[in-house]
Amino acid sequence: CLYGRINGSKKDCYEKALQNFEKFGLSGYEKMFPSQLSGGMRQRAAFLRTALCNARIWLLDEPFGALDVITRGEMQDWLINIRKELRKTI
Repeated sequence: CLYGRINGSKKDCYEKALQNFEKFGLSGYEKMFPSQLSGGMRQRAAFLRTALCNARIWLLDEPFGALDVITRGEMQDWLINIRKELRKTI
């Protein structure tokens, strides 16, 4: 989340991110570094950062290309559901 005048303070962004960890499948990993997460979890964290910026449109270029087939399928299903819930255009 880019903080400042556009999206609120750093503290506000942090709190909003924490509130969304469960929705983005990241519960229990709040204190982990990206290198400690699986590929799918790193992708979910990237989507969470995008969601925090409140963009109406998300431009994605093969976001799951580096994932294995099973994880890719799970992530595609997850993205469809999160898109509907957040009402975003992808």
